[in-house]
Amino acid sequence: MAKSSFFGGTGISATNSTALESSTAAAAASETAAAASATSAASSAASASANVTNNAASAAASEVSRQASLSAKNAAVVAKSAAETAETNAETAQSASANSATASSNSATASANSATASANSATASEASKATSTTKASEASTSASTASTKAADAETARAASVVAKDASVVAKNESVAAKVLSVAAKDASVAAKNAAVTAQNNSSASAQTATTKASEASTSAGTATTKASQAATSATASESSKNASVAAKDAALAALDSFDDRYLGTKSSAPTVDNDGDALASGMLYFDTATDAMKVYDGSQWLSAYASLSGALLATGNLSDLNNAGTARTNLGLGTAATTAASAYATAAQGSKVDGIEASATADQTNAEIRAAVEAATDSNVFTDADHTKLNSGIPTATVGSNGNATANTHHYVGTAGVTLTLPTPTVGMKVFITVGNFVNTVVGRNSSTIAGQSSDLTINVANMSIGLIGISTSAWVFI
Repeated sequence: MAKSSFFGGTGISATNSTALESSTAAAAASETAAAASATSAASSAASASANVTNNAASAAASEVSRQASLSAKNAAVVAKSAAETAETNAETAQSASANSATASSNSATASANSATASANSATASEASKATSTTKASEASTSASTASTKAADAETARAASVVAKDASVVAKNESVAAKVLSVAAKDASVAAKNAAVTAQNNSSASAQTATTKASEASTSAGTATTKASQAATSATASESSKNASVAAKDAALAALDSFDDRYLGTKSSAPTVDNDGDALASGMLYFDTATDAMKVYDGSQWLSAYASLSGALLATGNLSDLNNAGTARTNLGLGTAATTAASAYATAAQGSKVDGIEASATADQTNAEIRAAVEAATDSNVFTDADHTKLNSGIPTATVGSNGNATANTHHYVGTAGVTLTLPTPTVGMKVFITVGNFVNTVVGRNSSTIAGQSSDLTINVANMSIGLIGISTSAWVFI
């Protein structure tokens, strides 16, 4: 008998071993994948946390940008105010310069007038000296005073010239200040326009900052959701890892349990299992000496299955019998199995046979059958007694005087004027009467009816025979 690959080698087969090792490897791979998934989930969580931090930083930067825009707007407003102040100061300086030029001009005029007055005073002094010698000392004093005055006038003139020059310088400076004021005004207008632009840009930047802050908030929410999902994924990965470890352990336990039950191929009956432990009921091994699977019943090794060699298979429908004729003989069929179907009773015939009483037998004797028939109630059969009567005729009784008739008897009335009374009838009872050569024999009805009449019957014909038969317990009719 060829050995199945299942029983090749010792212990479990190579195919099952490979399958179990594959299962173990798959469990280990699943564990590794679960660990990788956990690592990926942790990375995802870290990335989500980083995104949350970056989004928070972006939101903070947007807030700083918004504050900077507001500061720029305020600075632009201050610059505008300073420019307007500078323009006002420039106009004031221009007015002061004009006033200074006017004052300088007036000072020059005053200086010229003073010089003229000094000249006039000198002329008057000379005249006074010429006209009044008596007042020489006064004149000398006056001359000295005049000289002093002339010196003062020269000083005044020089001061006037200096003042004039200063006035010119001041005028030039005033013109320059006016030019600078115009430039400052233009710069102020430009600064004002720039401030308006900066204000608009600041509003747009603030709106953008608000939008970015909203996006950052949304991104932060998304990051939080992703972090939660990553945590869930990490939990699922950990569960998958645990399930993989459990599957691996279960596979190893199943392998160990199988190895403890199937001991592999052996050339002789083992006395311990593959681990050296005691044998247990239900253990199996393949006996290579007999090419048979053996099972341990707790005390001995038995064949785990019966060989089908020489066995009849259901699919063969008895076609695999060694000798069909011998089989028929052993079954007591004789030639019945080879006899044509027409030789046997049909279904209808079988129904008829089924109707025969169960106590009927085919080996009853004639005497038994006759006894059974005669014993039947109202069978109306022709019995031996009937044969005796028939052979010897109906019994005849001679009547010579009044009397009672006997059932099933022939009565001969040999005397005239006789009354013969009938017995109480039963169904089938018979009475025969014959009279001689006279016409006055009376048949008494005995409370019964005769031919439907409730009266006695008179036989008024000589040499006459009649026959009566009972049809009930109270009626007679003619035969």
